[in-house]
Amino acid sequence: MTELETDEEIMYNRQMRLWGAEGQSKLKNSRVAVVGLGPQGVYTSLCLAALGIGNIVLVDGEEVEKDEMFLDMAVPKGPRGLSYRELFSKINQKINLEGYPSGLETRVDQTLLTGTNVIIDATNSVRSKKLSTDFGKERGIPVLSTSSRWGYTK
Repeated sequence: MTELETDEEIMYNRQMRLWGAEGQSKLKNSRVAVVGLGPQGVYTSLCLAALGIGNIVLVDGEEVEKDEMFLDMAVPKGPRGLSYRELFSKINQKINLEGYPSGLETRVDQTLLTGTNVIIDATNSVRSKKLSTDFGKERGIPVLSTSSRWGYTK
């Protein structure tokens, strides 16, 4: 057994007790897109990183707010897709993070979702949700849709 395998066994011990090494391997080989990095998108991405999802695609072109914080770390200025990629890499260095400074507003933007196993749309944008669900339906990819507006989470 290599040191890397030992580190992963320690890091993902509780999960591996639930679904074994095969289940953890599936997570490691998954590619999940999170569209929208408002409060729910950030929290969801944090959980995915901690679980060991091997490839996380962060899609958000909105600018980070002044003095925005994440786990007591200042969020770097710039588009959320890039700024949060840098922070999530500190949570789990064993995963691949892609960050895109774009919203999901056009059919061209859908190419950012190519190769994903799951799409999570955490925006309040009707257009983004339509493009996410259309892309998922066309390719047989599960889509989870949520909203950051109080009382509208689904």
